[in-house]
Amino acid sequence: MPQVKGGAKGKSGGKAGAKGAAKKPTPARDAVVKQTTDVSSIIMGGFLLLAVVVGAAAWMGRSISVIENQVNLFTDGVVKTVGLSVDTIRVYQASPDQETRIRQALGVQIGDNMFRADPNTLKDRLEKVGGLGDIQVHRFWPGQISIFITPLEATVLYWDGQQHLPMNINGDVVPDVDLAAQSFPMVTGEGSVKASAELLADLEAFPLLLSKLGYADRINDRRWDLVMRSKVRVQLPAGAARFHALERLANLQRETGLLDRRVERIDLRDPDRIYTRRGQLSAGLASTGSQG
Repeated sequence: MPQVKGGAKGKSGGKAGAKGAAKKPTPARDAVVKQTTDVSSIIMGGFLLLAVVVGAAAWMGRSISVIENQVNLFTDGVVKTVGLSVDTIRVYQASPDQETRIRQALGVQIGDNMFRADPNTLKDRLEKVGGLGDIQVHRFWPGQISIFITPLEATVLYWDGQQHLPMNINGDVVPDVDLAAQSFPMVTGEGSVKASAELLADLEAFPLLLSKLGYADRINDRRWDLVMRSKVRVQLPAGAARFHALERLANLQRETGLLDRRVERIDLRDPDRIYTRRGQLSAGLASTGSQG
């Protein structure tokens, strides 16, 4: 049978042509390949950098933290070079003493990296100082930190033995208070300013007693004596029993007007009895269990 030449060769050529057409590159495919290559290069670069840092630390016999500090110093130098370091720290509406404490607690100085001056972190540091009132911290690029303080208002007058000082609830003297134009409860004794908020909150429930109060005397930073305008000294118990004692005293005042009598001292520290002192004589009143 005569052989037909060229048939198989033709088929082979057709297959090769089809295969070649399937592999024809396209712009979209080239972009995907390039993007994948770039991502892989970044990842490999990160691993290589980490390996270099670890290797350097091991070779120098130092910890990773030491290397990290060196990197941070280098970064700070770069930031300073491009003008992104702290060049101004301003404090608004604070007294000279408060501003000194603020700058000491801030933990940021002129020339530090602005990226490290996180406002939330700085505010957390300042809130631990105490006595500053409302605090707002703002970071203004390229290099300014601004701190705004809303001072706490005076709530009491503290008698230090020589003068009356208007103070806020944290025990800080509030400057420029016109005492003639305002009326504050008066307290004295160690720890009296910070403890006054709870006492005044209790007394608000008994406006009759509050209207007759001269000043409150803190005893051993544990309990209170109330010295009324009539000079009667009322000895209160410590702790939660104070409110019940005030309730008993208010009831007794409404029924007998005790605070308006010639009484030197009223002792409410016994939960069952009230003791009074008139001059040098002492007398025990009957049980007051039915009075509150």
